[in-house]
Amino acid sequence: MKLGYSKIMLSVLIEARDEPILLSATLSALVPGAVEGLVADVVVVDRGMGVSALRVAEDAGCQVRTETLSECLTMAKCDWVMLLECGSKPLRGWVDAVSHFLGDAAEGAANRQAARFRVARQDRSSLWQGLRLRRNLLSGGLILRKRDGVAFARSVGEPAGLVRLARPQLLDADIRIRPAQGEPKLPQRLSQ
Repeated sequence: MKLGYSKIMLSVLIEARDEPILLSATLSALVPGAVEGLVADVVVVDRGMGVSALRVAEDAGCQVRTETLSECLTMAKCDWVMLLECGSKPLRGWVDAVSHFLGDAAEGAANRQAARFRVARQDRSSLWQGLRLRRNLLSGGLILRKRDGVAFARSVGEPAGLVRLARPQLLDADIRIRPAQGEPKLPQRLSQ
């Protein structure tokens, strides 16, 4: 990995409901970033998490918060934050792409001061489906400075609105988006 390009670290925020399987999928995708020293901390914002989802977050060493988005952003440890939907998974190469973007942004060489991932090919909708389906704007995640996130969150209040205001550049890295059907159902004998 080329993390030497940028020693900037970021905080990750994930809004979660009672979806322990989706939360664990997102958290496991962040492990390479933590190993490489890019991800400093992960905050799971409780939006109705059940006992199982809380256990997943706590076992992974995440901080669980219940405050508003702007308050959670204010409390983030790092100057840069990455917002992800619960169930989304940045794919191979994301650590290098984010590190490169952060280094460029620090040097003033980035196209914009915010970035997002490309939706993975298998999750892209056809033109016809795209006319019928409206994907959440946060599907591609969002990486931006904490101070910008706080200011935007105070004016729009919800994560998807941050994407509109930040007008992020597209990173050269893919993300698998949150499954449209939500939390997978476990077979009866496994869920007991």
